[in-house]
Amino acid sequence: MESPLLLLLFFSLASSLFVVDGQVNVAGLTNSAEAQAVKGIYQAWNIKDSGNYIDQDPCSTNGSEGSSWPHLNCTPCHIGVPSLSCHIISLDLSGFDIGADLSLYLPNLTKLTMLESLKLSGCNLKGSIDGIEKLTNLTSLDLSKNLLSGPVSYIDSLSKLEHLDLSINLFNGSVSTLQNLGNLTYLNFGSNNFSGSLPQLGNSKLRKLYFDSSGVNGSLGVLGSLKELQVLWAFDNPISGKLSDLATGEMKNLTELRIYGTFIKGPITQGFNQLNSLVTLIIGDLGKETNSTESRSSAQSDSDFSFLSEMKNLTILSLRNCSLTGSNFQNISLLPNLKYLDLSFNHLQAHDLGANIIQNKFPALEQLYLGGGNNISGHLPDLIAQNLKELDVSFNSIYGDLLVSPNLHINYLGTPINAQPRYDNSNVSQILNGTKNNSSGNIIRNFTSKDYIAIKCGGNVQNLENIYYYQNDTNPLSSADLSFDPNNFWLVSNIASFPTNESTTTYNYTVSTNNNISKTNSMDPGPLYQTARTSQSSLSYYIVGLPNANDYTVELHFAEIVIGDPTTSWTGLGKRFFNIKVLDKERKDFNIMDKANELSNAAVIFPFYDVMVKNGYIDIELVWNGRGTCCIPEAGTYGPLISAIRIYRGKTPPPLPPSPLSPHNISKGKVSKRVGIVVGIFSLGLASVVITSSVVFLWWEWIQIGQEMKY
Repeated sequence: MESPLLLLLFFSLASSLFVVDGQVNVAGLTNSAEAQAVKGIYQAWNIKDSGNYIDQDPCSTNGSEGSSWPHLNCTPCHIGVPSLSCHIISLDLSGFDIGADLSLYLPNLTKLTMLESLKLSGCNLKGSIDGIEKLTNLTSLDLSKNLLSGPVSYIDSLSKLEHLDLSINLFNGSVSTLQNLGNLTYLNFGSNNFSGSLPQLGNSKLRKLYFDSSGVNGSLGVLGSLKELQVLWAFDNPISGKLSDLATGEMKNLTELRIYGTFIKGPITQGFNQLNSLVTLIIGDLGKETNSTESRSSAQSDSDFSFLSEMKNLTILSLRNCSLTGSNFQNISLLPNLKYLDLSFNHLQAHDLGANIIQNKFPALEQLYLGGGNNISGHLPDLIAQNLKELDVSFNSIYGDLLVSPNLHINYLGTPINAQPRYDNSNVSQILNGTKNNSSGNIIRNFTSKDYIAIKCGGNVQNLENIYYYQNDTNPLSSADLSFDPNNFWLVSNIASFPTNESTTTYNYTVSTNNNISKTNSMDPGPLYQTARTSQSSLSYYIVGLPNANDYTVELHFAEIVIGDPTTSWTGLGKRFFNIKVLDKERKDFNIMDKANELSNAAVIFPFYDVMVKNGYIDIELVWNGRGTCCIPEAGTYGPLISAIRIYRGKTPPPLPPSPLSPHNISKGKVSKRVGIVVGIFSLGLASVVITSSVVFLWWEWIQIGQEMKY
C-alpha cells in the first residue's frame, strides 16, 4: 500500500499542471504560450540586461505582482491554483535600437493576449502594424519614434485604448477611423505622412491631442465639443478656415494651444477670452480673411488684445507673424505671470511701450521679442522688467544707453540705442559707416572681380587645402543678440527662442557633428560643414562697406547635421523649412535635405546670382516661416541653419586664393593705411566734443537704413 504522504505529493503535483490550448502549464508560472512568445522576441531583438534571466520564468516572483524579467509586468502568480496562472500585461522595450520589421514579429506579440500596455518607442522598427488588432485588451499603445508605415486602420478595433501615440513615423492614409476610439484620453499622431481630413473627434474624454506635422487638412471646427481637452498641438498642417472655427466656448479646460504654419485666417476673436485656463498660447502665421483682390501677405488684423483680458494664468504668449496692427497694449499688462512674450513680425505701433506697459507689470518676464516689422518707441530702461534675460527691440525706435549686464542680452540692430557702454564704439561706428554708399564719403573697400568674402558660420577659420579662406564666426549668441566681425566688415544678428516654461539656457545657437560630410553639388571639403549657426526664428548676416554693383554672387552653404538619416532612424524624420532673402531676391520654403536628395550630412551650395548692391551692404536673412517639425530629434530643432557664406563678383569664384593674412584680399599696406585712418578718426573724435553730434548722426542714418532692411 502506498504511503498517504506519497499520494498527497502526487495529487499536489498533478493539481499544479493544467492544459490550455494544448499547452501544459505549471500553476504559478507564466502561461507557456506567452512565455515562449516573449522569449522569442527578446532573443530575436537582442534585449540584454545585466543578469542571466532568459532561462527563468518571465513572471516568477514568488507570487507577487511584477516579473523576474526586466521591461515587462505580469498579473500575480498564484502557486497551486491552475486557473490563475500568470499573464504578461505590460511590455516596454522603448529605446532599444531594434531596427527590425515589426510585421514579422506581430504573430509572436499577439500571443500576449492579456497585454494591456505595449510601449515600443524609439526602436527604429519598420513595416506595417497589420495584426495588432488582435491585442484587444490594450489600454495603452506607444509606437512613437519609429519608421513604421502603411495605414493605421487596424487600430480602430482596439476599443479599450485610453493612450495612443503614433507620432514620428511614416504612417500614411486616412486617420478617420481614429474617431471610433471613444475611450481615448491621450492621442498623438503628429509627424507622419497622413492625408485627408481631420477626423470628427467628439470624444468627451480626450484631454491631450497632438497632430502637428501630420499632413491632415480640414477645419478646426470638426474637433467638436472636446470639453475635457487640455492640450492641443495643431501646427504645421494644411488645415484652413478661420481661427474662430475652434469651439473655444467648449474648451475651457485648455492649458496649452499651439497653432501656426497653417492656412488658418484671423483675427483672434473675443471668444478666446473664454480660454481662461490657458498657460501657454502660441499662435502664428495668421492672415486676415481676404477678398479676391487682397493677398494674404498684405492682409492685416487690428487688435487691442482684448481676447487676453481673462487669461490670468498665461506664462507663455507668442503671437509671432499674426498680421497684427494697432497700438493698444493695455490688456497685455493684465498678465502678471508672463515669462515669455513674442510679438515679433507684426505691424504694431506703440509710444513709450515700456513706461506704459512693461515696467513694473511683469515681475516674472524673462524673454521679450518685439522686432521684425513693428514700430515701437520708447526709452530702453523702461523695457527692462525685473527678471528680463532676453530682449529683442531690433528695427524699432527704442533709444537710450545699452545696458551692461551679464544677465541681459539685447538685440538692438536698427535702433538709435547707444552701444558704447557695452561695445568698443569704434567697432560699432565702423559697422555703421560701412553701410553707407560711396557718395557718403565713408571708406569703401576695393572689392574687385578677384576679391571675395567668406564667413565660416558658427565655426573656426577654415583654410581648406589652400583653396578658400573663411573668417571666424564663433562668438556665442543668446536668443536676442549681435556679434561683430573684428575687422568691422560684417555682423550677425540672432532672434531665436523655443517657447518653454523652463528658464532660458546657455545654448549659443551653434551646432556641430563629427560625421563625415558627403558632397552633392559642392566642391568644398567636408570640415567646412561640420559646424553651423542655427536659429529658431531669424538669423541675419550684414556685410558692409561694399562698392555698389549689380554682379555679386552670394553663395550660401548648407548641410543638415542635426536631423539624421531618414532611411535608418526616426531621428531623420524631421523637416526643416525656412525662407531666404538676399536683398531683393527671395527663396521661400527652403529645405536643406530636399536640395541634398534627402540626405543628411550632405553639402549643398545654394547661390544667388546678379545681386545688386545699391547702398554699400548685403543683408542675408534666414527666417523661420512656421513650417516643419518642432522636436526631431529633440525639442527646438527647427528654423534656419547655415554652414558658410561666400560673396564674390561675377559668376565664378576668384581663381587665386587670397592670403590668410589678408582675408579680404587687401594688401598689408592698404590694411595698415585703413586702420590708421580709422584709428586716427576715432582718436580725434574721442578727444572732441564733436563726437556727440557725429554719433547721433550715425544713429539717425542707421535708422534710415534699418527701415530699408525691413520686410
